[in-house]
Amino acid sequence: MAITDLNEFQIISGTFSVIFVVISLIIGASILRKYLSKKEKTFITVGLTWIFISSPWWPRSIDFILRIFFDSFLSEFAYLFLGIAFIPVALMCWIYSFCVFVYPNYKSKILTVFILIFIVYEFFLLLFLFTNPKLIGFVDGFYAEFSLFTISYQFFAIITFLITGILFTRESLKSMDQRIRWKGRFLLIAFISFTISALYESAAPLTTLSLALIRILLISSALEYYLGFFLPEFISKRLIKET
Repeated sequence: MAITDLNEFQIISGTFSVIFVVISLIIGASILRKYLSKKEKTFITVGLTWIFISSPWWPRSIDFILRIFFDSFLSEFAYLFLGIAFIPVALMCWIYSFCVFVYPNYKSKILTVFILIFIVYEFFLLLFLFTNPKLIGFVDGFYAEFSLFTISYQFFAIITFLITGILFTRESLKSMDQRIRWKGRFLLIAFISFTISALYESAAPLTTLSLALIRILLISSALEYYLGFFLPEFISKRLIKET
């Protein structure tokens, strides 16, 4: 299958998916590298959070590349597994980071609740995938349709990410240090941008134009996430000077 065999909507969807995934992997890896010099575990979980939060777009990216360059495509099992199995991992990595920074005294209790949810969800996810994949969803050509079971957890993960993200940035926004305040702003924008993109893409009918705009917003959330944790000095000086 050549790229000429795909329609405009499919090309935009696949291209922007690949761009978002590549940028997310680079940003996640860049944050992970900070652990080598700082030796703080949170750099691992913060980096893995963004790597795995991009996982719903992995299968579409891989499938797009396979169709264009290798005249092949992902199996339904691989598509569904890659698209949903790592969302709980992303959420667990983020909740750990959130607890360390915001609620260290309640870390054990909060993590226990999310670990239980993680185990239950992953158990049924794998059970359904191996016994009756239709309970998870199905792949129709270039796209996947997910079941209520899967969509419910995705919605739970997105809303949890947004709420904890707002709580996470709250103290930064109150700081007297302008650089910290700007980092908090970038993080808050990242959480909001990602939430809008993920919810809109999964729930609303998309046109070619709206898809492109939503994917651009999604890509921007990855860059904002990085700036929220590692705001380069030259950017912070420019921002502080302008304010």
